[in-house]
Amino acid sequence: MRPKDDMPADGPTHPRALIERATATQRRGGHADDAFMSLEAGFVPIAPPQLALPTSHAAWDRLAADLPLHARDCTLAQAVDDLPELSAAPEDLPAESLCRASSVLAHLAHAWVRAHRDPHPTLPPALDTPWRTVSDRLGRKAPFLSAGDFVAYNWKLRDPTGPRRIENMDVLIETCGAAAERNSMLVVTEILAQSGPLIEAVLQVCEGVTEHARERVWSGLERVHAELDALTFGSFLKLDPNPWGPHHADPVVWAKLVAPFGAPIRPDEPGFSGTETPTFQMLDALFDRGVYDSDLGRESRHNLAWLPQAFQDFRAAVEAVPLRSWVEAQGDSALRGLYQAALDAYAGERGFLGIHRLKLYGYIELGFKTGRPATNGGFRADMGPRAWDMVDDHIEAARRERYAGVALPPSRARRLGVAPTRAGTEDPCREVTLDPRGTGLSYQAGDRCALLPTNAPDRVERTLSALRAPPGATVALDKAWRLHLHALGVDAGDGSMPLTEFLRRARLRPVLRRTLRALTRLTRSPSLKGILEARQEDQW
Repeated sequence: MRPKDDMPADGPTHPRALIERATATQRRGGHADDAFMSLEAGFVPIAPPQLALPTSHAAWDRLAADLPLHARDCTLAQAVDDLPELSAAPEDLPAESLCRASSVLAHLAHAWVRAHRDPHPTLPPALDTPWRTVSDRLGRKAPFLSAGDFVAYNWKLRDPTGPRRIENMDVLIETCGAAAERNSMLVVTEILAQSGPLIEAVLQVCEGVTEHARERVWSGLERVHAELDALTFGSFLKLDPNPWGPHHADPVVWAKLVAPFGAPIRPDEPGFSGTETPTFQMLDALFDRGVYDSDLGRESRHNLAWLPQAFQDFRAAVEAVPLRSWVEAQGDSALRGLYQAALDAYAGERGFLGIHRLKLYGYIELGFKTGRPATNGGFRADMGPRAWDMVDDHIEAARRERYAGVALPPSRARRLGVAPTRAGTEDPCREVTLDPRGTGLSYQAGDRCALLPTNAPDRVERTLSALRAPPGATVALDKAWRLHLHALGVDAGDGSMPLTEFLRRARLRPVLRRTLRALTRLTRSPSLKGILEARQEDQW
């Protein structure tokens, strides 16, 4: 497979060229938030955010600094009424202050809306007019609270020479002043700020594919895997519901005061969520995500159109590199295994999206139970009993979509030997030695190794005969079965499979009593009832 003719490795639309262009824009003092892409600063600006606007616009800064007090005293509406109408035109507000102005005005607008019962009130001119001007100058399709406004350009360093990590940062514009606000927002900021090495790894993979260089792809995928592990277990897990943790984010405070602040204040605009963050949009492009049929998938597509144009161009350039099909075409089981391991580090149950889902479950459950009406993505607490379970199902559906169309078979380690755990005995336990070298498999001490046996063909045939199953019968798969097949590298497709294949992988055993009881209730069969009463289920 050769590089595409319209995308030379050093061309202007190549991913690295776009990153270098964004970096150069920042170096020249660029102001547009679409320049927040670089290898050294990830998806936050290279230069720290401005701490204040020009003195001509100090009234905006003062009001933003007092947002926690106004929220406590319910005085924001009056304070905005007293706000002078300031111009954001080029002759009045310098270009280098646009990102600061955008963040301040977006926070003031959202706080003002939250102070009203009407979900979509008309903003007063003192906020609406300059916010529209700033958004136009930044090239946005409409004013909204962007990821740049909310987290990427909303931090300050305690030690200017220190790292851009939560331990050395504070939120620049606070809305309620709670620890849950600081810790939940700065964890996202840290992930964005620490994404520079991940961007470099993605560029390395893209260049390896376009240059048909296996070792470069291999090295890039290894780096992608390592950087995802660092973001998952080094940065994301700092968000801690434990009140004794160093970065405690109280789930109730987060659900009631922090998370709803990012909800949209106008119809059709995006609410702040993970689908808007550039790190995950980039990874979806790298791993060739082709299915966006879930609610969160559609939200991701909708939010992409609101991201800065330069990032959209970068994402499109990454997506144009056919990584998955290139790996398939190599016929290299080790490379396939490494691709699968890197994808699992992103979308697997123990990858970033899987860990994110587990942590989010508790936060959403407590939020709905304590009165949060809806998530920023539009999932409502009144969807039904245990609405948080329904939200979790939507999150899981979006995670599984990352694996749609993945036809790569699982890598298989070489078996070196099988021996009794105690030499010279009939001990039924065996020690199996596996050699994963050259397979692309990635593991850590403590990882599980599953045994997934299949039934012999004659046993399957006897079971089919006993069931009197019609030819071509299929079985609908539940969640446990879909996960099982995923571990085997089998695509569940429409969520069903032929009964013959199902029985080949199923655990065939005597009927359990609870199963027979359920079947008796379902069918009202006299013969089943007789077996149940005679306690003869273990003979069937």
